Amino acid sequence: MPFAGIRTVCIVLLVPAIPVTLVGAIIVVIFGFFFATVSSRMVGLVGSSNNPVSGMGIATLLCDEYNGVVPRDRDELIKFPGVGRKTANVFLSEYYNDPFIAVDTHVERVSKRLKLASSKASVLEVEKKLMKAFPENEWSRIHLQLVLFGRYYCKAIKPMCSNCKLKDLCKEKKKNF
Repeated sequence: MPFAGIRTVCIVLLVPAIPVTLVGAIIVVIFGFFFATVSSRMVGLVGSSNNPVSGMGIATLLCDEYNGVVPRDRDELIKFPGVGRKTANVFLSEYYNDPFIAVDTHVERVSKRLKLASSKASVLEVEKKLMKAFPENEWSRIHLQLVLFGRYYCKAIKPMCSNCKLKDLCKEKKKNF
């Protein structure tokens, strides 16, 4: 083994549990990306270009506590530095195809505008409301649809209300016409 003297660290890079030398992990951390592949799509477990320390923490924790295997439990994933509920939900939904709804800024905005959640609701409350509103087998798809709808149509600034098929449901329609 060429790096026998260097401690081996398991990180999530292309597939779970690939052993990489600490030097390789540091190179990856410099760029700040830890990815897992889902078919031809990349799903970021952590994209922490601002905090490479959390990337090293993930690599170390994966190796030391989980034998290089990415846990399938949200509560376990949240223990990783830099991984919150949203990141864990996205990862579990995309990588393991488990039913989860991740609430990011787009999902939150669209949910509140379409009255799926109250305007004062927290991110966790929005997640729970969406889980009640839709069947569990549709959660992952709904999440992606809300993200894309919020990103490209129901934008925070200059939403495309005049072309929106849901404008009759929207509480913002009066402000944007």
